[in-house]
Amino acid sequence: MNQKLRDLLKEKFAYAITGINIQFDQLAITIKPENLLEIVKYLKDDGELKYDFLEDLCGADYPNREARFEMIYHLYSRKNNHRIRIKALLVGKNPTIDSLTGVFAGANWPERETFDMFGIKFRNHPNMKRILLFEEFNGFPLRKDFPVKGRERGTFPKGNVMNNKVVNAADLLKTK
Repeated sequence: MNQKLRDLLKEKFAYAITGINIQFDQLAITIKPENLLEIVKYLKDDGELKYDFLEDLCGADYPNREARFEMIYHLYSRKNNHRIRIKALLVGKNPTIDSLTGVFAGANWPERETFDMFGIKFRNHPNMKRILLFEEFNGFPLRKDFPVKGRERGTFPKGNVMNNKVVNAADLLKTK
């Protein structure tokens, strides 16, 4: 199945695919980000392929590369019991890619999580805002240039309310 699919995609999307290989018995393609929707819709809607389940999507940060950010998608075909990995390389400090929410409703929360942690924005997402951190949070914690210990000021509120008393997070960690 991998060889057949590889040949089919190379022929149909030669202009969009920048890399293609088989790793761990799974076809992996690297595409131009502007072709993501076209390729995913084809994989989902084609009667023979039917990649009808978005298993996962996530971001990755490689700060020493020109295309610093990478979006990774894992699709599954229940019809063929087969998986494919799609990677899209993103350039710039404020990376953007199309949302898959119009193709897979299940992309909603993982895209928001990716935005929250990496700062990758998804065009045409129905609710592009933070999902794990508060709106005032400064930065994106899974970027490699985010400080390991967090930022000194401006990242977290000055205190949290516990038992009707304002406490600092550092005080919660002290042993008695």
